[in-house]
Amino acid sequence: MTQIFRATPSALEFFSQKAGVPYPARTYSQVMVDGNPEQELGDFTLLPNTYGTTLLSHPDEEWLLAHELAHQWWGIGLACREWGDFWLNEGVATFMADVFLGERYGQGRYEHEIEIAHTNYDRLKAAGKDHALCYRGKGESEVGGNLPYYKGAWVLHLLRRQLGEQVFWQGFKTYTRANWGRTVTSKDFQAAMEMAAGSSLSVFFDQWVY
Repeated sequence: MTQIFRATPSALEFFSQKAGVPYPARTYSQVMVDGNPEQELGDFTLLPNTYGTTLLSHPDEEWLLAHELAHQWWGIGLACREWGDFWLNEGVATFMADVFLGERYGQGRYEHEIEIAHTNYDRLKAAGKDHALCYRGKGESEVGGNLPYYKGAWVLHLLRRQLGEQVFWQGFKTYTRANWGRTVTSKDFQAAMEMAAGSSLSVFFDQWVY
């Protein structure tokens, strides 16, 4: 088990630093069970036994571990107010898992992981399944399947590239801290990023989010 979960302490530290909010609980448990659970809950995560086998043979395949852990901040610590902003849970966690692997294994690994999101988003778009990330008035069954994960991560990558490292992470940290313990909307995220940028980002958000 020590080998399987060897990345967990580093991921906890990394997400705490990027969030500007320390991990909120005294413990964190990762529970491996039969079947195909990939689900975060308060203070613990359910993962499939088969994933443990994967990590034993391919120790760098830590994306799922990181993604579910990221939800302790983005999905539980602050969560989307409506299903139509589900990308603020899943797109952020997908992006942050990509960023963590880049930190752990180098820029090439980040570029590889974010290109997976980009490719999957392009496939969804080609299949006619693209829509606004902020998908108002929709319920859980209508928020777009995998689209909030892949498009959300890709859009965050584009915003990071546009703003630069310092401004992007300053805004991201402001967004997380200011909304901790609350539910959030895309407007909350936009406001925090605009505060960091010192200018309007309406062109970007109108194109990619709304």
